[in-house]
Amino acid sequence: MAETINGYSIITEFTNSNAGMCQWAFANKNGHNYFIKQLLFPKYPTDIAKKKLSSTVVNGMRAEAEEFYSKRTRFYDSLYECRTGNVVVVQDFFREKEFYYIVTDRIFGPFLSIDQISKLSEEKKRTLLKAILYSIVQIHDKGIVHSDLKPENIMIKQTTCGFCTAKLIDFDSGFFEYDVPEEIVGDQRYFSPEAVLRNDERDVPIGVKSDIFALGLLFHQYWCGDFP
Repeated sequence: MAETINGYSIITEFTNSNAGMCQWAFANKNGHNYFIKQLLFPKYPTDIAKKKLSSTVVNGMRAEAEEFYSKRTRFYDSLYECRTGNVVVVQDFFREKEFYYIVTDRIFGPFLSIDQISKLSEEKKRTLLKAILYSIVQIHDKGIVHSDLKPENIMIKQTTCGFCTAKLIDFDSGFFEYDVPEEIVGDQRYFSPEAVLRNDERDVPIGVKSDIFALGLLFHQYWCGDFP
């Protein structure tokens, strides 16, 4: 019998492949296909943890988990307002037992590689870049920094008429400009100078322009097939 989590029937085994501090699977609910992530941190203290740990540690764990849930709920609610069809928003965010889960729509391929995109006509590449920028504008207008723009997080496939669509996914590392985390998380190949400095504990501002730096590298790859 398939595992069920909060009404979602898990149809593949959970895996941590390319997942960082989480594991993911595909799921189905009411006939709709979803992508579900189980976050490995923070954990909400269970009854077993309460028996093994001191009340001080348990209270600290609970406070950390509840603050995380509150902050990410505000973030995902704001992101939901940016849904354009190409921004893959969070459809559900909940806790079951000690784990938190993020649910988004499942996006089906096949997806184009950097090499395939670079070989498109200039007109098709130009149209693709404009489509990506339109989605970026939607999140930046809300003060949302994606923070992990890379080929794996912009899923590109061709339409029946030969042009391309782009789905912007995976906002796990995202944040509001007014609430920058202590550590910037993402693929360091696409880090802006200010992201590098922040992680070196330098007191420098960081915001949506950090995404624009990453996009510059990505767009060069899309146009030329490789990094500058």
